[in-house]
Formats: sequence, structure tokens, C-alpha cells
Amino acid sequence: MLQPATALEDKASVNDIVSDSPVFSCFLVKIVSRCNLNCDYCYMYQHADQSWKNLPVVLSDENRKLLASRIAEYAQEKNLKRVTIIFHGGEPLLAGAERITETARWIREELPSTIKVDFCLQTNGTLLDKASLDQLIREDITISLSLDGPKQANDLHRLTPKGNSSFNKTFNGLKLLQTASQNFTGIIGVIDPMVEPETLLSFFDEIKPPSLDFLLPDANYLAPPKYRDQTPDIYEKWLIKAFDLWFDKYPHLPIRFFDTLLNSIAGIPSQTDSFGFGDVSLLNIETDGTYHDLDVLRITKEGGTALGHSLKSSPISAMAATPQILKHRSLMRKEGLSELCQQCSIVDICGGGAVPHRFNSEGFNNPTIYCREMKALVAHAQKRMQEQIKAEEVKKSESSQQLHNLEVNLASYNNTEPSSPEVRKLLKLWKEKAVEKFLSVLPEVKNRASELGSIVDKITQLPILTLERLVQLPSVHLWTHVLEFAKYGRTSYSIDGIIIPIEVSYIKEILKLAQSADQDTISIHREDNWLRYPFGKQIIFESQEVGVQGTPIVLKALDIIQDWDKNLFNEIRFLCPEIQFIRDPAAHPEKIVSFSDNIVPGALYVGIKLGEKYIDPYDLADSIIHEYRHQKLYLLEEFKPIVKNNMPLVSSPWREELRPPSGLFHAVFVFTDLRRFWLHVHATQAGELQKRAKTEIEVTDKRLAEGFATLHTCALTAAGEELLAILEEEAKS
Repeated sequence: MLQPATALEDKASVNDIVSDSPVFSCFLVKIVSRCNLNCDYCYMYQHADQSWKNLPVVLSDENRKLLASRIAEYAQEKNLKRVTIIFHGGEPLLAGAERITETARWIREELPSTIKVDFCLQTNGTLLDKASLDQLIREDITISLSLDGPKQANDLHRLTPKGNSSFNKTFNGLKLLQTASQNFTGIIGVIDPMVEPETLLSFFDEIKPPSLDFLLPDANYLAPPKYRDQTPDIYEKWLIKAFDLWFDKYPHLPIRFFDTLLNSIAGIPSQTDSFGFGDVSLLNIETDGTYHDLDVLRITKEGGTALGHSLKSSPISAMAATPQILKHRSLMRKEGLSELCQQCSIVDICGGGAVPHRFNSEGFNNPTIYCREMKALVAHAQKRMQEQIKAEEVKKSESSQQLHNLEVNLASYNNTEPSSPEVRKLLKLWKEKAVEKFLSVLPEVKNRASELGSIVDKITQLPILTLERLVQLPSVHLWTHVLEFAKYGRTSYSIDGIIIPIEVSYIKEILKLAQSADQDTISIHREDNWLRYPFGKQIIFESQEVGVQGTPIVLKALDIIQDWDKNLFNEIRFLCPEIQFIRDPAAHPEKIVSFSDNIVPGALYVGIKLGEKYIDPYDLADSIIHEYRHQKLYLLEEFKPIVKNNMPLVSSPWREELRPPSGLFHAVFVFTDLRRFWLHVHATQAGELQKRAKTEIEVTDKRLAEGFATLHTCALTAAGEELLAILEEEAKS
């Protein structure tokens, strides 16, 4: 059985590693310890550790119930917001779908409702039928399939114990999974260098799985990779050939191995243990109820995963301090690598490679057995990326040179003049570029789902003004960005490393949005995942009930803004079409939070509650103005850069941590207008609100003075210097 792709998706970034104990957020549950296939590369049955022979066939009722209580106990102790449970084997469906779903129900019943639990199943698909699939779907268990490719590839290794083909039964399971797209997470396959990459990729291109991962055969210095003794460069050549084929011909295939490689090269934390550093976050529970480390470590030695404790003897929290886990953790840090790895030029990309692949008779103090392959592949991928980046930069510089020379009256842009001519001019240019990008990704929808072709055709025939309004919607902008990345073989991630899915079916919703879009209107807490994907698990979005209760407060806040500055109110209407209600679980409970992000331009994310109470409309007006000003400056920066260099970082009177100069510029741009707002409140209100306004003005004046002084030491463009002078003059009034 293959190690599931989802098992390591919660792996922490190296930046998150601290001196205290690791936190387990993922639990791999061996619901059964036997398999109906006899795959010759299987780390469970074909390598050094043969302890499976002494394990019970299934996880007992007693241990399943104890597992549920142990996970609930641990999740509450560690204040986890989310846990992942992976049902594994052997082949987990040998235990029957009822046993699996019953275990999921027991775990859900034990966990408090505040903790989100994700259930996954890794299967070879041969035992999957409609009845069992329906049971798994009802319990919201997602399913990943093990499949190495077409029949000639799959049957090289994945045979029954009698040596018969497993392909037809697995493929039937695949066809069933394709009818359950919401629960089918993807395919995992093991590379065989004797299979041509074109054979493999063309097969998977026809299937179009939601995700695809290729694994190198599990090997180490005591059990080297097959074929390499006769042909030392066989895997190296295969990987480079497959990478080029994917990069040039099949970039729309979401191959996790290659996506992770490119992201590691770009400095994005790895989401697998094949590249980059991280921390231990997975705990394995065997059918006898014993705790174990990462399952693939079975390829190293007998008992290579055992922690010496069980569900009956110890709580989960005790496993973090076991020698095995502490040793494993150290091997996932740079200082825990071999001397050769630490001195290597690609160590920050490779991270030493998968831990099990470093093993020899003396331990793990070695580069991965696939070191040669990693070096060659990383160098080749870096070269291809550099070529693409250079070509894109040439194209971008040619098209943007005229835009950067665009004349913009910055004084007029900063102010809120009637009809905001400078703002509308830049917004018009931005929408023209956005329409071009949007139309360029629509063929990708047809490539991935030909049945959506008629909807694509309807959208391409929309009037240009409708298209311009459509592409200004933040959700459509993000969807376009993700599809554009996918077109070039790149994967998009949230701020906490979760893959943003490629949902071509969203084109149906886009058509509805086009049909209902009105000019210069603001949607309040519209339920749309494409307004929420970029923020992963870091931000909590309020319920629709809170949306209903909070809408009148938004309308009141907008009335306050309109009474103060009608022109500014009008700018908000045509610049910011979406308001979403959020909570930041990491923020102080008495602090009102808000944010905006240029990945979803025009969306304002605002806190609507403090604890159980809804906030005051004046506080909400402050948040809306704050985030609208960020969006206004983002728009300007598309055409007129304001900072020459974002290094070195500088201090900001609004933040404890250092910030890039552009971040500080955003702050002074925001707070000069908030100062105007609170001056208005001070002049028109009385009592506590007037006192609050006075305090806001005094604090803002002090911080603006500090911010202006710091920005004068930064490398600004001519436009940046001009705008800074305008803001300083405004702050004196």
C-alpha cells in the first residue's frame, strides 16, 4: 500500500519548528493489516520490517473506541482546530465500509464540534463498489486511489497473490470514484523507469484525476533502487524526461511531485517529505493498538517504526517525547542532515530527501539514496524555470513600460473628487488587462471539461462592459489566477500551504454572476469559496446567520461614510464589490480585525463581532475605510510603483515586527484618510464617541509622523516621493 499524499499535508514549515514537542495533527489508522494484492515494491510487506505477520487482521472494537477517545483527548489538550484521520492498511476495504464509517462516527462523536475532522481513505480500488462508496460518501470520507498507470504499467508490480492482473478491478473502482468528484481526492502511483513518461502522462491526461502524485520506489543503501546497478542514470533520465513532458505538454496535470519541486525552488514550504524541511505531524496506529512513527520507515529495519506504547498504555501526547519521534524530528531539520547534505548547494530545496531513503547499516547520516537524481532534477527544473521567467519578464516589461510611464495626477488620485476620474482611469485599464487574462484561460475549461464548452461560449459572447464588471469580482479574479497557474503547470496554495483546487465547474457560477451583476454594488458576506480559498485555515469565516445579522451594521456603516464623504463612498462602491465577515483565531479577543489582499482585489475582510457582541457601526466604518484604502493603493501600484526596493525592512509604528517599505507606505496611505474620518467624527459627535475620536487622532498623528520620517530614508520612486509629500501635507490639515 502506498503512503497517502494527504498524510503529510499538515507538515509544518521549518519556520514553525520550535524547541517544544511536535504536534500531531494527522493520524494514520491501520483499520486492517492485510492486503488482497501483492505489490512487489510495498514498504509494508516487501521490505525489512516483517512485524505485520504478528499483527491482528483488523483493529478491534475496543481499540477503535479507545482511539476515538485518545484523539479527542489529545485534540482538546493541544487546542487543535483541525485533525486528519487516514484509514489505511493493507487494503482498508478488507475491513468493510461499515467498520470504517462506524469508526469515523465514533471519532466525530468524541470530538467537540469546534474541531474540524477530515477523514480520508487510501485504497487500491479493487474492492470498491457502489454500496461501499455510498457509505463512505454519507460519512464524508474522501478517497485516494493507488494506480501506477495503464494496464501494462500497473501490472508490472501490482498483481494479486496468485500473480494475476489487478488493473480491471482497480479501473472499475476509478470509474466509480469519478462519479463522486467531491470525495475523490486523487491518484498515487509508483514510478517504474521502464515505462515511458509519455505512456504514463497521456493515460492520466485522459483520466483527469483531481490530483496525481508520483513516488520514487522506496529504497535505501541496504536495498538500492531496482535497475540502477545496471543503468546508474536510469531514474535521472526518466525524471528529467517526465518533467519536460509535463512542463511543456501536460502542465494542466496536477502532479504533486513536480509542483512541490517548483514550489521548493521558489522558496515555498514543501507539502511532502520528499523536498524541504518540516516537522513530524503524523502518528500511525497499528491494528494491535500500538503507536508507530511514519509507516514508510518500515523499509529500514525490523521494528523501525515502533514507539513502544499503545492506546491502552499511554496518551497520544506522550508519543511526542519518545526517542524515535525526537530522532525523526531532528532528521527533518537542516542541522540534522549529514555533513554532505549541509554543504550541498540545493539543500534548502531538497531538504535531504525522504528520511527512509537515507538509511544504511549505521543509520540515517547520509544523503538520500536518490541524491544523484535530486541534484540532476533540481538543476534541470531551475534551468527551465529561469528560462520561463526570463521570457515572461521580457514580455511583461514590453507591455508594462508604457503603463509605468502613464501620467497620473497623484493629488487627484489620493483625493475623492467627484466621479474620481484618475481612479476610474486606472480601474478601466486594470479591467482591460483582466478581461484579456480571463479570456485566455477559458480554453483550459474546455480542455478539462468539454461538457462545459457551451457555457464558455456564452461567456465569451458577453458584452465587453459585462465582462469588465465580471472580471472585477474578486472571486473571478482569483479563479482566473489559479487557472492561469494551472495552464503553466503551477499549483496555487493558500497562505498556510493548502492547495487551492482547480474547479473548472465554477464557470457555471461565473455565468450566473454575469447575469446578475449590477454596476457599483457591494455584496455582503456572499457564500463563495473563491473568496475564501487563499486564507486556508488561518481565517475563520462567519456563518450565514452572522452574515444576516451583520448586514444591517454594514449598511449603517456605509451610511456613516456616505454622510461624511459621498465621493469616498462612491469610490468604495465601484472599487470594492465584496465584503466578507471574518474572525482571526490568533488575534486578541478584544481587537477588531480586518484585512485585504491583492490576490482577491476588491474584497474587504472585516470582523463583525467582538466575542458574542456585534461591533459598533463606527468601528466597522473604520475597518471598511481602512481596507478600501489598501485596495486603492494596490490599484495605483499596478501602474505606478511607489517603492524602488523593499529591502531592508523598516520599523512601523503600527506593527511590532519589521515591515517592507511598501507595507509602511500602505499604512500611511490608509491612516491619513482614517485621520480625516475621525476628525469628522470628533466635529459631529459628542460624549464617548467624541472622546474616542480625539484619542484616535492623537495616536494617528504621532504614528504618521514616525512613519513619514522612516519613509524618507527608503528608496522610493519619483511617484512614491510625490505621493508621500501629498500625504504629509494632508496630515497637517
